[in-house]
Amino acid sequence: MTVPTITDPPEVVPSRAIKPNSAFNAAVRDFLAWLAVFVPQLKTALTWIDAQVAQIALDRAASAASETEAAAAAADAEDAAAAAAASAVAAAASSGSAAGFTATSATSMTIGSGTLTFTIQASKSFQAGGGEPVIISDQAAPTANQMWGTVSSYNNGTGVMVVVVPAGQTKGSGTKAAWNVSLAGAVGGNGPTFTGGTLASPVNNAPADTLASASTVNIGGAASNYVKITGTTTITAFDSLASGAERIVEFAGALTLTHNATSLILPGAANIQTAAGDIARFISEGSGNWRMLSYARASAAPNAGWTQIGVATPSGVSSTAFAGISTTFNDLLIVCEGLAPNTVADFRLEIGDATPSYGSPISLVAGIGAAGHIVGAVLLSGVRNDYGAAEANVADAALTSPGVAAATPAGVVWRVTGGIRALRLSWNGANFFAGTVRLFGR
Repeated sequence: MTVPTITDPPEVVPSRAIKPNSAFNAAVRDFLAWLAVFVPQLKTALTWIDAQVAQIALDRAASAASETEAAAAAADAEDAAAAAAASAVAAAASSGSAAGFTATSATSMTIGSGTLTFTIQASKSFQAGGGEPVIISDQAAPTANQMWGTVSSYNNGTGVMVVVVPAGQTKGSGTKAAWNVSLAGAVGGNGPTFTGGTLASPVNNAPADTLASASTVNIGGAASNYVKITGTTTITAFDSLASGAERIVEFAGALTLTHNATSLILPGAANIQTAAGDIARFISEGSGNWRMLSYARASAAPNAGWTQIGVATPSGVSSTAFAGISTTFNDLLIVCEGLAPNTVADFRLEIGDATPSYGSPISLVAGIGAAGHIVGAVLLSGVRNDYGAAEANVADAALTSPGVAAATPAGVVWRVTGGIRALRLSWNGANFFAGTVRLFGR
């Protein structure tokens, strides 16, 4: 019989000195995998040793010169056999112990922290009072979806196990119903605190983690600081993460980010319609509250300035409109150059959607006469959102002597579902007589 092979243990043996926790957990997993291979090899080796000892005893008995030598040889063989039997018992116990700390569960559970209850196989080796560290992994994607916790209690008769999973000890997201449960190394304590200084080499983040859009997206539990969100489901919240943690989020398509003054604080206190390739940066304020720090549109050119969308020189009509405004623009600027009515009238602005369907007009300048000349501009901000603010600075510049016309700064709050896609300028009871109006976007 060939001498049995024994696989060497991993180079890295689990130790509380290993940091960070992810490296420690990886070392535990490697050690347990080696143990599963080593135990059968040990049994084979003990069987081989037992056979060798027996053969040696027979050889010694056959060549013994006297009954005394034969008896001594038999006694040696008996001692060796007893030692081999004891080793075999120990190996069997070790094998049984390893199997006793592995189980499966069909309990439907959402990945997250807290006190979780699973049903595993009965008669396992977990203690009734708990205390063992365990890793619970998704059978379909064991490395992507995991939870680390401590057994709180285990019912040996029913298989009901209660596990406490601390915040931050999860990976992945979703609800799963096919789990592997196994003994894991205890989570090590916190390492030394970095109090400032200069790093000697780059700190590279993990590759982007892709999550599906949902009412609440668990970007805090993502496996990377860089998260890609797919789908078009409206997002109203993110999961809880320690205050100060940041996430960079890339959107794969069009969805709505819903502003909340406490839990999802967006610039301008307005909802945001995303587009493919848009990137946002968020910071956690703790307790499930997040604030957006910046938002970059994929469609915006670097250092993009104003682009003229259209120009009109209306005459003999009461209104002029710009419809089908592109969604690539986030701000609109209306520039009035000497607009005049053919009789006394109010100068008005209306906003509309993609239909276009217009809302009620707002008066920008009242009582302009035929000799008047409207000059100035109106700025509409965040026009891709459902609502926002406008700043108007327009006035009658028909001055009869040197001076400055009194402008009308009108602070306007507008709202239109899907953002501003059309604009209309008009006179109340008059027609355009002269002037030009230009529309710019950026």
